[in-house]
Amino acid sequence: MKELRWAVLGDRPCRLGESPRWHAGEERIYWTDIDSRTLWRMHLDGSGAERCDLEQKAGCLVLRERGGLVLAMEDGIYAGDPFAGERLERLCAHPDPAFVARGGRFNDGRCDALGRLWVGTIDFEVRGGAALYMLDPQTMQIETVQEGFSTFNGLAFHPDAKEVWYADSEQWSVYRSDFDLERGAIGPRKPLHEWSREQKGRPDGAVFDDEHCYWTVLYEGSSIVRFDSKGEIVFEQRLPLSFPTMPCFAGPDLDYLVVTSALGDDPEAELARYPDHAGRVLVAQSPVVGLPEPAFAG
Repeated sequence: MKELRWAVLGDRPCRLGESPRWHAGEERIYWTDIDSRTLWRMHLDGSGAERCDLEQKAGCLVLRERGGLVLAMEDGIYAGDPFAGERLERLCAHPDPAFVARGGRFNDGRCDALGRLWVGTIDFEVRGGAALYMLDPQTMQIETVQEGFSTFNGLAFHPDAKEVWYADSEQWSVYRSDFDLERGAIGPRKPLHEWSREQKGRPDGAVFDDEHCYWTVLYEGSSIVRFDSKGEIVFEQRLPLSFPTMPCFAGPDLDYLVVTSALGDDPEAELARYPDHAGRVLVAQSPVVGLPEPAFAG
């Protein structure tokens, strides 16, 4: 596979850009800047940039079948269209108030093919204190699926709907589990790949392509990585920034890769090192195509 040629989408860096999503109906890419409490959307040619301020940090976003967005935020999961001036409606509270009180929040997530929202958390205080949850779109009830994470990330459902892959960034590891789509059940964690602790890079957000390969980025590792369906790395490329956060496929034919990024703990140093790319959204023509992203069915 040839190296990807990256361009910059927009000219304003994000403090912690995350959760890029392609909106096919609008032909725009959406993403969140978690630490700045903002949402962004823009066309792939860089036109039509819009920003919307939020009252809380949004760890991830998904599209909603009835329109608007679903946002996994600090104290719960919300829905609405903030770009239309709507006030967000809370669909459910976080099930662990003590977790929220100590500064934890929702982090990476996405919907399965039946429109359920699966979303993990990040715990800044307690190692192993984060968990994976599922929000049922019919009942709006949220349930705990797995526990024992520190920074849940990289959630992506295999195109055959029989597996789900995900990561714990603080464990430098990617896992896979059996998945029963009809029942909405995830099996035990099975280790897939672990990076050396001596390396700075650790797995962050991820997405599958239509060849059943899993793309992830290495936060603090300046890299994008592609795994085949057996869990072998088949492609890796350095990126012109230190803190990539999540890839997604975009464009009418889903033949572009978009990667969000962050500025890390020392923004001034990162901007000095990569003045044209740090914290920006990268976009490149992809040699493979992606898959449509399911929306929340509730």
